[in-house]
Amino acid sequence: MAYFDAEAYVRNAYVSAQRQYDLNRIPDMGNLPRWQVAFRARLAELIGVTEMRGQYANLSLSARENGQWANDRYRCEKLYITSEPGIEIPFYVFLPNDSGTRFPLLIALHGHNTNGKEVFLEENAAEHTLLLTAINEGYAVIVPDVRAFGEMSLRQDREAGHPNSCEELQRRSLLVGRTLIGERVYDVMRIIDYARTRSDVDSSRIVVNGHSGGGAITLFAAAVDTRITMAIPTSYFCTFEQSILSIRHCSCNIVPSILQLAEMQDIAALCAPRPILFIHGEDDHIFPVSGTKKAFAEVSKLYRELNRENSCELYVGEYGHIIHHQPIWPFVRRNIF
Repeated sequence: MAYFDAEAYVRNAYVSAQRQYDLNRIPDMGNLPRWQVAFRARLAELIGVTEMRGQYANLSLSARENGQWANDRYRCEKLYITSEPGIEIPFYVFLPNDSGTRFPLLIALHGHNTNGKEVFLEENAAEHTLLLTAINEGYAVIVPDVRAFGEMSLRQDREAGHPNSCEELQRRSLLVGRTLIGERVYDVMRIIDYARTRSDVDSSRIVVNGHSGGGAITLFAAAVDTRITMAIPTSYFCTFEQSILSIRHCSCNIVPSILQLAEMQDIAALCAPRPILFIHGEDDHIFPVSGTKKAFAEVSKLYRELNRENSCELYVGEYGHIIHHQPIWPFVRRNIF
């Protein structure tokens, strides 16, 4: 019995992809800033951010508090802000106990899990360690539910015991010309809008970090929103060729026609010369490290040409698709001014 040859399909499809904004074509557009302006606009349009930011430009954040608590390490507020009419983003704001200080901000994005943002409160979770370390480093930390998880999942999925609503929300977003990645990036942008209203947050220093699906949002958000000072995508950065195109992934990773526009390293180049740290596991089975190293070689070459090679690093740790914290804060200290 014959089967569909997926490897042949990938080869054929990838060769036919245009990559209009291949970073190696930057000289064709004159210079890096001109290439970035043109590409950033196209990317924001493709994922649906342009439409959402325009449609809801005058929509009030309508921030409302839903409780607060404190301990000997930090203060925490639970808040909601309006994302779209009738849709709110739930998130926690953690603040060091120092008073009278404006704190640099870390926006920490969870990956695919069953509890959304609540994982940052689980004492044995790697995310909780990240949270406490960030607070000890003097950072305010905002931890939202990523759209399709936690309080931003569909009621019927939660009642049925499904871990997320990615498939259903992606299906709906595509029907209206958006993408779930774009909607998640838009939510991050709304959180930044909110952070800029707070007197205790230094919005000139914003670090975004996320693991796996959170890493995808981190990369795309930093690519389209230059208010983000530093990006640290974990267990995501690879090539589309070796990951999303070749390996079964959640449908929330899909951006229609993305390879006609760019590979993943081209998207990362939109962050230059801002600091970016890629973190990966040596044995990651869904984002192969060979693709990560291939993509990083192109991005790091660009940073070297800009004399900013120390602002673009790749850390490859042991094991697979897990969170590695070791390189984060040394990199942040060297690169946040």
